[in-house]
Amino acid sequence: MGKSSFLVSQNTGYDEFYDNGYPEYFFVIILDTKNQIVFISKLLDFNYGDEFWESEFNVKISYKKNGNFKFTIIGLDEKYTGIWNGQELKKE
Repeated sequence: MGKSSFLVSQNTGYDEFYDNGYPEYFFVIILDTKNQIVFISKLLDFNYGDEFWESEFNVKISYKKNGNFKFTIIGLDEKYTGIWNGQELKKE
């Protein structure tokens, strides 16, 4: 499959939509080398830990051979580690 692209996003929050709540509804999108969507996850079991984004928020990713990868989303209070095996996303 080659190296996939990886995107972590939040589908609701206070940015411009003040009635939607805290930044806690994260999901993952996997794209192929042609930027076509391969996979969209369900909401992740992850809570950022605050109502405002901080510079501490980050994502660490390590690619394996054949497009598989492992990633960790780091929030203020917790982190989420997932593994993409080329077909499905699993929580570590």
